[in-house]
Amino acid sequence: MTRRTVCTCRSVEEQTRVQPVEGMIILRFEAELLFANISVLRERLLLAIEARDVYAVVIDAEAITQIDTTAATELGELIDAMD
Repeated sequence: MTRRTVCTCRSVEEQTRVQPVEGMIILRFEAELLFANISVLRERLLLAIEARDVYAVVIDAEAITQIDTTAATELGELIDAMD
């Protein structure tokens, strides 16, 4: 069994049914969330936050089927750092 450790991120401009919400970032992570790729989520989220005046962040986790303990810990630390 091969694990998928990459994520696919798309901008709003690439989507036909998506409307942007001023001040909100919605990040869909389309992979298992593991120690090997949590840095991808963190980097993309921080870059998105730096580029805008953000009041809310939503992580669309529908496609995440597995989260390991390292990724869960780092995600919690990222959330704490944004407070």
